[in-house]
Amino acid sequence: ALKKFPGGSRKRWENVAEYININCSQHEGKNRTKEQCLERVKELGKEMQAKRDSELVSSESAFEQSQRGVKARSSRKDALKASEQKQEEGKVESASETIWTDEEQKQLQLALKKYPASMEKNERWRKISAAVPTKTKKECVGRYKFIRAQILAKKK
Repeated sequence: ALKKFPGGSRKRWENVAEYININCSQHEGKNRTKEQCLERVKELGKEMQAKRDSELVSSESAFEQSQRGVKARSSRKDALKASEQKQEEGKVESASETIWTDEEQKQLQLALKKYPASMEKNERWRKISAAVPTKTKKECVGRYKFIRAQILAKKK
């Protein structure tokens, strides 16, 4: 309803209330007033803000985060140079064996511990890949499967 009646529209909240009263069968018999709709939107906004705040991974300062990013990028560059040299020598790596720095590996392991397998798969891997800023969701999943296969092979 809020997208249908954007901010600045004439009688926005009256229209939102009317739309909800007509289209939301779960509220039959309970007609919402414009004040109730406005209050509910404010509550939802506060809930969304609280959720965003709780999803902050750490309490590091912006400077510390940027410093960590610079270190990760420089070690990533070194790893890429080594990878290019291997490719020139004819040793091509598979997609699951892309170069991972120690920092990226630590970030992946921490994220795997933080986000349990009981979560919905796409949501879990989206959050895990967000915790490893230099890698995509696909790369994180591939790394997990690669390491898991190595561990299972050692057990046999």
